[in-house]
Amino acid sequence: MIFSNYIVSFIILCFFIISPLPLSIYIISKIENNKYENPLHNIITIVLFWCVIHISIGLVLGLTKLLAQNFYIISHSILFFIGLFIGYKKKLVNPVVEQCIGILKIINNLDKVFLALALFLIIYTINIFYLSISTPIDNYDSLAYHLPTMVNWYQTQSLSTWGWELIARYPYNWELLSVVFFNPIVSDAFIIIPNFIIWVVSGIIVYLICKELGSDRLSSIVTSFLIMMMPEIVKNLNTMHIDLPFATFFLISLYYYIKAVKGGNIIYILYSIMAMGVFLGIKTSSIPYLIILLVIISYWLIQKRNETINNHFCNLKGRIVLSMLSLIILGLFWYIRNWIEIGNPLGSVKIVINNVELFPGIIDNKTLSITTLAHLFDFINIIHWKIFLKELYVRYGFQILLFIVFWISSVHLFFNKKKYSNTQELFITIIILSLFSLLTYWYSPFSADAPNHFKTITPWIGEGMRYALIFFILCGIVFSVMLSNMPLYYKHAFCYLLILIIVIHTIIKGNLLFKMMISFCLVTYLFLCYNNSSVIKEVLKYSRIKFIGIILAFFIINLMSTYYAVFIIREEKRARIYGSFITYFDDKQTRKINVGYCFNNRPYPLMGKLWKNIIRPIDLSSYDYDNIILRLKQNGVEYISIGLDFYTDQTKHFYQYLAKSPRKVKKIIDVPLGKEILLYKIL
Repeated sequence: MIFSNYIVSFIILCFFIISPLPLSIYIISKIENNKYENPLHNIITIVLFWCVIHISIGLVLGLTKLLAQNFYIISHSILFFIGLFIGYKKKLVNPVVEQCIGILKIINNLDKVFLALALFLIIYTINIFYLSISTPIDNYDSLAYHLPTMVNWYQTQSLSTWGWELIARYPYNWELLSVVFFNPIVSDAFIIIPNFIIWVVSGIIVYLICKELGSDRLSSIVTSFLIMMMPEIVKNLNTMHIDLPFATFFLISLYYYIKAVKGGNIIYILYSIMAMGVFLGIKTSSIPYLIILLVIISYWLIQKRNETINNHFCNLKGRIVLSMLSLIILGLFWYIRNWIEIGNPLGSVKIVINNVELFPGIIDNKTLSITTLAHLFDFINIIHWKIFLKELYVRYGFQILLFIVFWISSVHLFFNKKKYSNTQELFITIIILSLFSLLTYWYSPFSADAPNHFKTITPWIGEGMRYALIFFILCGIVFSVMLSNMPLYYKHAFCYLLILIIVIHTIIKGNLLFKMMISFCLVTYLFLCYNNSSVIKEVLKYSRIKFIGIILAFFIINLMSTYYAVFIIREEKRARIYGSFITYFDDKQTRKINVGYCFNNRPYPLMGKLWKNIIRPIDLSSYDYDNIILRLKQNGVEYISIGLDFYTDQTKHFYQYLAKSPRKVKKIIDVPLGKEILLYKIL
């Protein structure tokens, strides 16, 4: 690959990241009448509009069958320059600069412990990001349907459905946002960029909610740090799992509701509705969360109908329309499409209430109900508890125990006072929402097992624990509020101990590169502290803001220098992770290749490095293999791939047929059965 192509791809990547920002900043300034909040609050609002713009562009291009990178570049360029022009005319440069300076001042005012913690998080993020972009995604769900769906969009340049009916009818907002970061010039490495953005945002939003509920800075920072470092959250950064984005946008919606209640500003309700639209289009299981938030917001608005807030509605018509459109377009698009195409907004799941079929479907809701914890978990079975607690610790770490203990102890707030303050009422709302999320997790399909699995509690239960992410985060917020009420001395000692444990554990579990980076920073810090030379003294006097600027410049230069090397490492890993057939396909990427696959639930690697290959499942319902091969050849299929997800008698039978048919097919990759995907060429 020509090096200049990598430079071009890097520029395009950076452009896609920044292109929605000018227009986002202008819209926010227009809605809020140039009344700027604190910088962290503004980051959340900008990210919200950044996501809304990306998803909206994807919907427009997909519906007009123009979903290709060339049209992405054109549409983003138009929006970018419009945003720049309007921002220049409205003189928004100075407020933006002030906000950036405000962020630097926040960092500059941190004490030594929190500054060291911030540096640790930066190094950790860089390390995790490097490992993620240099390692191909190997997550089952990602390879099974998330990534293949995105590939199908690019190949058809539309939002066409892909795969079996259950997955084809999922909402795909997050995939629609992430697909813009696929670069056909080079690689799919940067599809995970939105995951890292939303990971940072999740830490900020937890901190802001804790502060709004009366938690002090120390408790809020510690809680945010503990949540960001949960193993389940970190592990899913290099996947296309949508649970963290869903949970984060739920928290964003909740945060704006809290801001509205405390400040009486109806604008934040509109932001909250926009966030609802985003998370409703991310995951079908978001519907109960949408309903509970709408109920809470409606109840509050009814309570305030006779107060001054009601007078603002006359000036908010445009903003109300904007928020409702975002909810309808971003959230309901996928459900409306399902309703039009198959008569069921929820997809292929049959909905039956009191023996009355509300929506048709090929999957009975009873089939899904037997996969829930509510159905399979036995409270008096010790083995069930051992498996559950072990997986809970593995997925969420020791901090989850603290969260749950503090959450249980918070119940006494219900009975402490007969009359609650505004903040206490919001805190009780958080507790109620956490109970609701726990109940939702308990009855979520696949929370305990899959329909084709064991029908009992096994370690597979850990795979479904990501459905409880909102519950654990809300427990963490409760933990923060309760922690802030501890005596000052014990609170400081406890918080610093928690930070130390997480940091040490992360360093021990980290890779060699991470340990070297931490060691370098530690040695440099000790050198600066104990060296008495005049040069060192001058360095110590240097402005933190300038120092941070130098660090950022150094980071950008190193990012560009390592950009090319990352892909070399990634290519070396692809064959090890996906199988040797990858190399064969990569050598033939000058044209499209038609591949038929069977017994493989993870077809994404068959699509090739640059998403050019056309894949289709092979129907083996009949044992007339000669006729099957003939039909495949007539349909232009050149290769047959046999996976090993389902190694059954039928798999063995078809494999034996191919082995005995040297005139019909030729084995391309000679590997032992059971090692990796087998590949045959149709002669």
